[in-house]
Amino acid sequence: MLALVLLAAAAPTGADGLDSEFEGDHYMTDARARKIVEQKLPESQAALDKRLQVIKGTSYFQVGKIDRMIPIALLNENGDVTLAEAVPGMKQTKPISLMDCAHELEKFAQDKEKDLASVSNATQKLKGTIVDFQLIDDMANDPSHPWIHSATYNKTSVSRKTDAVAAVLQSWIESMNKALIQATHEYIPPFNTSLVHMEPHNRPPPHALAWIEQYTQSSRIILVAAGLLRKFSARGMAEGVRVGTKPLAVPMNAKDWMDVAELAARKVAQRAQQAIRHEQREGGKLHGLASSLIESSASEVQQHYATVSQNLGALKRVVIREKEAMKKGFLPKASALLLAYGKAVQALNDASNVTRAALKLPPARITQRKSLGEVYEAILRGDMATHFYGKKLGPNETLADWGVSVHTDHDGTISFESSFTESEGQKQYHKLREAYEERTPGYTAYDETKTNKILYPPSLFEKHALKTPKLDKLYEELTHQHPE
Repeated sequence: MLALVLLAAAAPTGADGLDSEFEGDHYMTDARARKIVEQKLPESQAALDKRLQVIKGTSYFQVGKIDRMIPIALLNENGDVTLAEAVPGMKQTKPISLMDCAHELEKFAQDKEKDLASVSNATQKLKGTIVDFQLIDDMANDPSHPWIHSATYNKTSVSRKTDAVAAVLQSWIESMNKALIQATHEYIPPFNTSLVHMEPHNRPPPHALAWIEQYTQSSRIILVAAGLLRKFSARGMAEGVRVGTKPLAVPMNAKDWMDVAELAARKVAQRAQQAIRHEQREGGKLHGLASSLIESSASEVQQHYATVSQNLGALKRVVIREKEAMKKGFLPKASALLLAYGKAVQALNDASNVTRAALKLPPARITQRKSLGEVYEAILRGDMATHFYGKKLGPNETLADWGVSVHTDHDGTISFESSFTESEGQKQYHKLREAYEERTPGYTAYDETKTNKILYPPSLFEKHALKTPKLDKLYEELTHQHPE
C-alpha cells in the first residue's frame, strides 16, 4: 500500500553542480546534521540561512500535521472524527484514509526537494569554489589553519547546512513512513464492507448492526492508543522523529492522539444510546419492554462509557507526564503506560458487553467479560510486550518466570517487585527519577490544570534551584563518576 518516500539530494550533481565525490556520505551523520542545522551561517549569508530555517520550521509543522492525521485515518472512513474537529485550522470534514496520509507525505517530500534545490541553486551563484566540508571543522578546531577566501568559506557553509537540513528532513520522512506502514498493520476496514453484497434478509438486524459498529469502533480506539504507546517504546524512540541533538525522540503529538481517542469514545457512547432509543420504536427489539428496564439498561451503558472516559483521561495524563519526563532525559515507565492502557482496554470491552446486553443480543464468545488481570496477561503475551520489554510471555510462562511478583494494595493499587539485583547505576538512575517526581507537584495525583500552573511559573528555575540540595549533590556525584 505504501512505498518508501525518499527525499532526493537537494544539491544537483555534474558540471552545473557539486561533484558527487567531493564529500563522503560518512560525514553527514544524523547526529551531526541535527547539530549543524542549529548553527548560524556567516552574516554575509544571513538571507540563505533564514530560508533554510524557514524550510526546517515549516517542515516540522507539516510533519506534525501528518502525524495528527494518522489516528483519524485509523478510526475509519465513516467520518467518526474529522480533520476539522481534531486539527486546528483545518476545515476538511470528509473522511480520510491512510492513503491520504501517504499522499500528504509524498507531496511534502516533493515540495521540500524543490525548496532545497532552490537554495542550492542560489549557492552556485556565490563566488569561490566548494571545498571539503571537513575544512570548516578543521578551521574551527585549529585557529592557525591556513586562511581561505571568505566567499569560498561562505559558499561551503551554505552547502553544508543545506545538506544537513536535507538529511534531517530525510530522517523525518523515513520516520513518518515507518509510522504509516505500522498503521497499515493495525487498520480495520469499515464494519459493513462484507454486508454490501449480502441479500437484505441475510444481513444482521439493525440492533446487531448497531452493536457491530460500536464494537468495531471501540477496537479502533484501542489500536489508536496502542499505536501511541509504541512511540514510547525503545523501538519507537529509535525510529521516531528526532528534532534536536538530544538522544531521545519525544512523541510529537501525543496529546493530540489521546484527544482524538477521547472524542471518538464520546461519539461511540452517543451511538450506543441512539441504538437503544431506536430499538424502543415499534418493531424494534426493545419495543414493549417496561420503560424502567430500558432506562436501567440505558443508564448502565451511560455509566460504563463514563468509566471509559475516565480511563482514557487517566491514560492521557500518564502519556503527557511520561512525555514531559522524556524531555528531561528520563526513559518512559513502561509499567505505568501499560497499566493505564490495560484499564482503558478493559473499560471499552465492558462497555461493549453492556451495550450488547442492553440491545438484547444473545451471548457471544467475543463479548465475554474479562478481568483486569486477564487483560494485562493478554498484553504481556502480545506485541506490546515485545515493543516495551523485547519479549513476551510464552504459552506456559508467568510473570514469576521473569522474576517479577505482583502486589495489589487494599485500595486496588498494583505494584511490582523484581527478584533481579539492580546495579549501582540503576539505583542512582531511579533516585534521580524519584527526585524528579518529588519536585514535580501533582505528578502522581495528576490534575492537568493545577499541574500546568505549577510546572510553568515565571520563576520556576529560581525556585527549584533553592530547594534541591540533595538532587544537586547526587548529580555532582554522578557527573564525577561518569563524566560522559
